[in-house]
Amino acid sequence: MNTRTEYYLLLIDVRGSTALDPGDMRRLVRRVEAEIRRINQAFRPRPVLGLAMSYGDEVAGLFTTPTELFEAAKAVRGAVHPLATIRFVVTRGRIALASKDIRKIGGEVFKKANEHMNRIKRTGSFCRWVLGSGALDSALTSLCMMSNTLLEDMTSYQREVFIHLERGTPQKEIARKLQKHPQSISDAVKRSKAILVLDAHRAINGILENVNQ
Repeated sequence: MNTRTEYYLLLIDVRGSTALDPGDMRRLVRRVEAEIRRINQAFRPRPVLGLAMSYGDEVAGLFTTPTELFEAAKAVRGAVHPLATIRFVVTRGRIALASKDIRKIGGEVFKKANEHMNRIKRTGSFCRWVLGSGALDSALTSLCMMSNTLLEDMTSYQREVFIHLERGTPQKEIARKLQKHPQSISDAVKRSKAILVLDAHRAINGILENVNQ
């Protein structure tokens, strides 16, 4: 880690955590901490500074590439559901100080992230990508916003079906696992527009894989 290199910062704000009772808040923190431990160990390349939770409602991590950033945000979103939701910002830039404590690093990458986080809080938006290319940033932000809107509009059953679909499980197998008629699964997929969400997620990851190429 050095101050001359540009890094990618993922900053996540957990929405609704302050309204939780103490028991639910403890459950949420345990879920998020377990998920970020998994991310920090499983993602390749590993984060320069692994995702960490602070004050119960903010998660941040520093990465050398943007490839896994959307998957990380999705994982945290899944961990807090249905207790809360998230919003997130991804920025690219230099740090001010090489430190193992992400709260002490500072620099342009954190300044931009905080500015854009404040903006999406004011507008009620889900996310903002700020990688340095207007067209790229707009495409990523639009795809994420659209897919999240559809996902948040799903019923609990539709969301459960979607999770299995995203893992690559065939619809017939989903029906068997959930003990539902295949037509019920098919209806849930169509009504929730799950395929459109999956296509958006593939597009987002495809863009991120080619950012540095």
